[in-house]
Amino acid sequence: MNTKIRWQSDAMCASSVKTLQSEWANLTNHAAEKNIYLFPWYIEASIALLEKKQSQIISIYNDDMLIGLFIVTKDVGYGKLPFTFYRTALHPDQFLATPLVHKDFADQFAVGLCQWLDDCPASISLKMFSLLSTDSLVYHALEKICKSQKRPIITIEKSSRAIIKAQEHSVESVWDSLSKGRQKSLSRANKKLSRAGHVEIERLENPDALGQWLEEFLQMEHAGWKGANKSSTLSIAEDIDYFKSMVQSACENEAMNFFRLTLDGKPIAYTFDLLSKPYGYCHKSAYDQEYRSYSPGVILEYESMKHYLSSEGFELIDSCTAPDNDMLNSLWPDRREILTLAILRSGKQYQWPFLITHWIKTQLRNLKRKAMN
Repeated sequence: MNTKIRWQSDAMCASSVKTLQSEWANLTNHAAEKNIYLFPWYIEASIALLEKKQSQIISIYNDDMLIGLFIVTKDVGYGKLPFTFYRTALHPDQFLATPLVHKDFADQFAVGLCQWLDDCPASISLKMFSLLSTDSLVYHALEKICKSQKRPIITIEKSSRAIIKAQEHSVESVWDSLSKGRQKSLSRANKKLSRAGHVEIERLENPDALGQWLEEFLQMEHAGWKGANKSSTLSIAEDIDYFKSMVQSACENEAMNFFRLTLDGKPIAYTFDLLSKPYGYCHKSAYDQEYRSYSPGVILEYESMKHYLSSEGFELIDSCTAPDNDMLNSLWPDRREILTLAILRSGKQYQWPFLITHWIKTQLRNLKRKAMN
C-alpha cells in the first residue's frame, strides 16, 4: 500500500462542505476535467437534495494534498439480487459525475479510490459510477490502475450525447455540417419570426437583472411540458430553493451564461448554461408555448452555440441532454460518450457473484433485443 495516498469520508452536510471548501476550491482550479457539478458552490446549493440520500463526500489525498473528490450513497439491488454497493450520489439537476481529480495525480487518485473501496465495510461489493465521461483523464486512469491490479471494471450502460468541440469548429463549418433539411428549417424559422416582429438575442450582463430573468424563466418552464408532467422546477418544492441558490452562486462566481430570445421586447425563450472554462454545460432551457410554431428554442440554441464558437477559451460545450434529443443531435456536430461503470473491490468472494449476475443480465438483455428485431 502506498502510504502517501489516503482517503477520507465525510457525511454530506453544510459543515463538511465548509471544512473542505478551501482545498476543494483549489482542486477545482487544477482539475483534469472541470466538472462544475462537483464544484463546492454547486454542492453547497445541493446539500438539502443530497443529504436526504445520506450521501458521503469521499476525498482522496496524496500526503496532505487533496487530489480527488466524489460523492456516494449506499444502494442495494442489482439484477434482482441484494448486492450492497456504493453508487454516485446525484440529484436530477446533475448532468455529469466525473470525479474532480487533480490533472497531475490521476493515477494516484485511481489507486486511492481502489484503496477506499477495499477498506469499505465487508457488506460493500463495488462502486458504481454514473455519468462518467470517457474522454476524461480520470476514466483512463481508472482503467489503467484497475487493469494493473487485475481488478474488474465493467461497463454497465453506455450512451452518447451532443457536444461541441469548440476549437475544432467555426460558425461556418457548423452550418455546413447541418443537414440540408435542418438548414432550411432554421432559415424558415428565422424568417417567420422576423416577420412577426423585432427579434433580439440577449445575454444577461447586469447581475441586478438576474432575479427578473430567473422568475421569467421559471414561469416559462412551468407553463410548458415540464409543468404539465410535474417535472418543472416550480413543481417540486425542494428544487426551488436549490435552483435559486445555485443560479445566484453561479452568477457570483461568474460561472454562467443566461441567454434569452425576445420578440418586440417580450422574452419567448431562455437558456441557462454553467461555465468552468474550458468547459461549458447547457443546464436548462425553456420556451413560450404560444410561440412554438416559430421554433424559438431551436433558434436560441443555435444562436447560443454561435456565441461559444466566437468566444475564446472554450474547448468543449456539453449539451447535457439525453442521447435521443433529436433537436440538439441535429444541431450539434460532435458526440461525447457517457458511461455507468462498476469497479469491484478486491477478493473473489466479492467479485464472482456480481460477475455471474452481470453476465446473466447481459445475456437476457441480448436475447430480448434479438426477439424484438
